[in-house]
Amino acid sequence: MQNIVLSIIIFLLIIILILALVKYLKNKYNPKPFTINILIVSVVSILGGLIILGLWSSGLRVTPLQASRANKLIEADGKFFKEIKVDDKFLHIYYNPKEKLYRTTLTNHVGFLYTSKSSTYYYPHEEDKVVTLGGSDIQTEDGHESVLYIANKDPEVTEFAVLDSDGNYVSRQPAKSEEPIIVQYKYPNGENVLNYKILALNKDLDAVYYYGYPTNSNNISINDYRWYVMKNEKLDSKFAAKIKSGNLVTNYKIDTVLKDIDALGLNTLNIPVVIAISDLSSSDMSIDKNSEEQAIKLIKKLQGKNINIILEPYPWISNGSKTETEWNPKDIDAFFNNWKTKVLKPLIDDIAVPYHVECFNIGSSFTKIENYEDQFCEMIDFVKSQYKGLVTYRTSWWITTNWNDPSTKKIEDNLKTAYNKKLNNKLFSKLDFISIASYFELTENDKNTVDNLVSALQSTQRYNRKQNVKQEIKNFNTKWNKPIFFGELGFPPKDKASIEPWNPYLTYKWNDKEQANCFQAYKTVFENEPWNLGFSIFAIGSKESDNNYYPSDDTMEIIKGWYSK
Repeated sequence: MQNIVLSIIIFLLIIILILALVKYLKNKYNPKPFTINILIVSVVSILGGLIILGLWSSGLRVTPLQASRANKLIEADGKFFKEIKVDDKFLHIYYNPKEKLYRTTLTNHVGFLYTSKSSTYYYPHEEDKVVTLGGSDIQTEDGHESVLYIANKDPEVTEFAVLDSDGNYVSRQPAKSEEPIIVQYKYPNGENVLNYKILALNKDLDAVYYYGYPTNSNNISINDYRWYVMKNEKLDSKFAAKIKSGNLVTNYKIDTVLKDIDALGLNTLNIPVVIAISDLSSSDMSIDKNSEEQAIKLIKKLQGKNINIILEPYPWISNGSKTETEWNPKDIDAFFNNWKTKVLKPLIDDIAVPYHVECFNIGSSFTKIENYEDQFCEMIDFVKSQYKGLVTYRTSWWITTNWNDPSTKKIEDNLKTAYNKKLNNKLFSKLDFISIASYFELTENDKNTVDNLVSALQSTQRYNRKQNVKQEIKNFNTKWNKPIFFGELGFPPKDKASIEPWNPYLTYKWNDKEQANCFQAYKTVFENEPWNLGFSIFAIGSKESDNNYYPSDDTMEIIKGWYSK
């Protein structure tokens, strides 16, 4: 560009010098006007021709397309595809048959002429269903504008989208099968363009392909920058994939959540929204707006990652000092009305529907409320009328015994009656799948082998109850023909983890291996059961000291290998 401007300046200076010379000759020799005119025309023509020849050889042309054709990187028989105008610049896309590459030239406006000196190249990748044919990154007055020219042969792809680092859409273009499309997006100075996700989406807005480098690969080249198929273990009514989820603590950190998803190999995330409740007898409640905003922020961050979302209203009773299993509202009709209108409906309208959440968990461990079956069923029907995703409810664990001792028969009968009442609760008939908070008390040992824990899942050793946890869980599938999901599965990384998994304060002696063995036992017993939909590990998203359930390194290895085949 500087050379061209300099050439023009020199050309103008030469013209001025010629005119000055002519004037000098005219004044000194007083030649005939005709001779002077011939001299002027001849000199100007020769010099003008030389200047034009110089400008032509430097690539200046009258039209943008001519200038791009003059680009030295475009072959003489290069096939022209597309011209794209960006502000006062032009992109021209070609295919060079000799080098077997797509080339995109950048053409700039210079006065009334055009010039093209640079180009980018793209490998054909003809075997791919989605191919980038061209594009470039252009500096503008207020930042950058990135342009891609994309050909699509996959009928599943309905849209191309670009998301920024916060998960906001910055560009969305309908896909076309008959012709390539142009995807353009702007980003500010100082922003790394690699922070933007470029995706091919299906009709459900799931990512089918992403554009970039392959994941988990250190040996990469520019040839590897292309479209890649994205893994999509979709949680829907087909239940084709197992759920491998994580429950978040209420004070989760988004950066930690994203790292935990990768470290554990999760395909699903259970995201809580705190519901403030004054005390255990309260029938009223309210959504914590900060928690709701944090949930939305996280969901947006997860867009394009194909992570299923289970949205959960999380009871936060007496500032978190009381548990939902003890919640017993004094006005049950007011409770159901308020939970429906103040919690479920707003979360559906504000999060579940607009952000295409895969599953809505309408409640968790309402042990003293579950018996109101008709109200529960009506509430589930209401949710399903407002929301088309999957609906579940997480019931709490239970105790039964097989002591066969006359002195404890009444206790045993009462426990079995309570279990059968839970098992036959018609609210489960309304759900898409049944969730269980699986904190069953397994042994009385500080430390256990995996084999002992496997045995305990079929005959618990705590107080010698001999509870067959596996069979009793399977009974829910047999009764209701619904998949069974461990909506919470957690053990503190301490001694005594299997004694009372729900209680992290039995001891302060840390034992990562005991936690890992407990998870391995569940994996051994349930991983290959077709009726078991999966699990959600409790709890991730924060490594702070108040998270007594964060998985140890040993546990992470086990979780990552679960359903890895």
